[in-house]
Amino acid sequence: MGKFIQPQRFAKNERIHLYEQDFMTLDFKEATFDYAISYISLHHLNDANKKQLFHNVHRLLKSDGLFSYSDIFRGINNQIHERYNEQWKRAAYELGATDEEWNHFWDHDRRYDQHIPIMTVVDWLREIGFVDIDITWRRSLWANVIARKA
Repeated sequence: MGKFIQPQRFAKNERIHLYEQDFMTLDFKEATFDYAISYISLHHLNDANKKQLFHNVHRLLKSDGLFSYSDIFRGINNQIHERYNEQWKRAAYELGATDEEWNHFWDHDRRYDQHIPIMTVVDWLREIGFVDIDITWRRSLWANVIARKA
């Protein structure tokens, strides 16, 4: 699997450090990081593990540290979620997806992905102690949330 962030791009910048680690066993001291980024990976976790990860991220961020979370989310109810799925399917076909490709993806989604509504994420982040929580971008199922540790 390819990586979206390539360490060699940041090798000469002493202020940027990239770490790759299992996100359920983050092994760093408290208040280590200025910024934590999750990009299209947490939808594989169940709700309890997502919430635990958010606690861990909060613990590891310095004061005023930012958490950026981009992923696939559920619609707020089944009707909206199905409408988003149809929009996604239409967009995939418009971009050239074949029936075989779409069915492969859809099978994976149904078997392994555990989407939650984005507003549930916002509520959890607030409960954990994040502030200035904002949905900076959203297109149907896909969205980005930014939150700051107070």
